[in-house]
Order: sequence, then C-alpha cells, then structure tokens
Amino acid sequence: MIVRPAAGAAALYSPRVRARHFRCDHLGHTFAGDRGHVMALDDISLDVDVNEFVCIVGPSGCGKSTLLRIVAGLESPTVGRVEFEGEEIGHRVRGGLVVQEHGTFPWLSAVDNVAFGLKLEGVPVPERRARAMEYLERVGLSAFAQHYPHELSVGMRQRVGIGRAMVVNTPLLLMDEPFGALDAQTRRRMQSELLGIWAADRRTVLFVTHDIEEAVLLGDRVIVMSGRPGHILANIPVPCARPRNIRHLGDEARAIVDDVWRLLDAPSGRISP
Repeated sequence: MIVRPAAGAAALYSPRVRARHFRCDHLGHTFAGDRGHVMALDDISLDVDVNEFVCIVGPSGCGKSTLLRIVAGLESPTVGRVEFEGEEIGHRVRGGLVVQEHGTFPWLSAVDNVAFGLKLEGVPVPERRARAMEYLERVGLSAFAQHYPHELSVGMRQRVGIGRAMVVNTPLLLMDEPFGALDAQTRRRMQSELLGIWAADRRTVLFVTHDIEEAVLLGDRVIVMSGRPGHILANIPVPCARPRNIRHLGDEARAIVDDVWRLLDAPSGRISP
C-alpha cells in the first residue's frame, strides 16, 4: 500500500504518465534565531505533476507550511532548489495561496476582494469584475458580491479567499490548512465544493492539512512527513475513484488512513527534542 520515497516515485501513483509541473530537489531549510538554529526541513525531494492534487500531512512543526512557502517563492531554501518545468523558481511568487486565516480585506466587498490580484496585474476594471463575478459564482457567492467580510460567515470568507487565489488563472493552487478553522459541517461542505471546483478547473494543487481523512478524500497522493526536521516518510497513492464522499470512503481508502496513522505514530514520525 505504501510507496516509499525514491527516484521517479511520482510516476508510480498513476497508470498514465503525466507532465511534471514542478520538482523539489533535495530541499533543506534552517531558521536562524537568537536561541540558535532550527532545522525545519531535511532533504525533501518531490515531483508534482500537472493537474495533480497532492496532500501533505505530518505532525505540527514538521515544516509543512515552510515547504509550501518555498514552493510559492515566499521563502528561499537553505539548500536545494525548486524547479518549474525545468527552470529554478528564483524569487518569483508562483501559484495562488490560500491559508487558514482567510485574509480578506475588510474595506473591500467580496467581488473586489476576489478581483484584488487582477487589479495588481493591471487588468482593466470591466474585465476584472467580470472574472471576479465568474469565480464568485463558482464558489456559490454571486448573491453576496457586494457584501463586506464582516457580513459573511467564516466559510463564506474562506470561499472568497479561494476565489481570489483561482481568479488570476495561475496553474498552481497552494493551500495551507484552508479549512482548519471551520466547524465540522462547514469543513465537509467546503471539501465538497473544492473538489467540484477542481474537477471543473483541474489545476495543480498542493494542499497541507492535519486531517488524514481529508487528505485521502481530496488527494491523488498523500505525502507523509516526519517530525522536525521534516523529511518525507512515505509517498502514498490514493487510487480511489472520483468523485469521492467522506461519508462513503471504501475499505481501500480506510486502509490508507490507517497506514498514515501507523507512520505518524511510529517513533520516526515524532518531533525530535
């Protein structure tokens, strides 16, 4: 059931060969502070293919968010590099980023929040509002286009964040525990909505979560990371047919969930002192 990290491991999860979107090549990252140095990531190598939905799980403090920020171009690794289609990422921001804190601008309406990235790109007002409305429709918020964040629920604000990340037409979506602050019912609904949007859009997604069932529900693969310093314990394919339903995960999916728990419960999955 478990595929251990190895050269070419990304090709093992699927019966068909896909084009590679980006590669993390022997990444390591160390934070320097007043109390010394802390190694967050150690020798991370990972290939992610175009249109693939990859989930990352691991204990708190293992470097999942740091890895996401490095892929996004918001952090530079201490060692190693990220290559997109054979080119090093450098210092450019790559991909739409959605984080646990929805981060809406309180002085902007929902439609203007979604259109904000387009404004920074210099897209004319009529075009950016039309595109923002299209994505508000896709996340089920077109009726709330003129509402301000304080007039929206937490789940609605998170959908605004997803719309803003997707409207700029970046081929990569980076999601750092986007549903972590939601109640169980809203979280389940948002998972279903995200899968629906992804099925229609088929962008590449790198999704960080603490929820193992969520990772198996959403992902084509689940990357399991160790405790600090984070390295990849396993690269697990999720061959379950789509569409998926959290209430009706089959035996195969349940077995994957159990495999991940066993890895994380093992001593090597724990944060070192």
